[in-house]
Amino acid sequence: MIAGDRCPHPRKSSGRSLAATVLISTLCAALIGAAAAFADGAPDLEALRATRERPLFSATRRPPPPPVLARPPSAEPQQQPEVVLSAVIIGADVEVAFLRRGKDKAFPVRTGADVDGWVVTQIAPRYVVLENSSRSVTLEFPKRGGGTVSTVASNATPRPKPARR
Repeated sequence: MIAGDRCPHPRKSSGRSLAATVLISTLCAALIGAAAAFADGAPDLEALRATRERPLFSATRRPPPPPVLARPPSAEPQQQPEVVLSAVIIGADVEVAFLRRGKDKAFPVRTGADVDGWVVTQIAPRYVVLENSSRSVTLEFPKRGGGTVSTVASNATPRPKPARR
C-alpha cells in the first residue's frame, strides 16, 4: 500500500491548515517507516544509538551518568600505600603526580585517583596528599639518602594549596 492510502492527503483533508496536514503526513510516514523496521522483528540496537545518546525526555538531552559504586567500608584500617613520590607536573591546566611502587615503573595519578584504597586529594609542587576514611598521608620527595618521607595524620585537614603565579 502507498503511504497516502493510510494517511490523510492534503487534497482530501477538509478544514485543516497546511501546516497541520504536513505534520500529520510526516508523522504517518515516520510511523509507516517504523512499522517496516519492526516487520522483521526487533530493530537493530545500533539504529537506536542516537536515541540512547540524546534521550528525548531528558532536559539536557544527555544520557544519565553511570552509577557510582560505593566501596564497602572495611573493618580494619587500611595500611599506608607502599608508594613513593617520583615526580610532580603542575601546569596551567594539569596537575599530575607520578608514584612508584618499589622498583616498578612510575605511574601517573591525578586528584581524585584511587591508590590502594587511598584517594589523591591534593597535588602540590613538593608533596601529594592521600586520604582514606579517617587518615591522611602526605608523600614528599625522598631525601638524598634514599629513604622515603611520609607523614600520617588522623582526621587531619589537608594543607592549603599554594597560590599559583
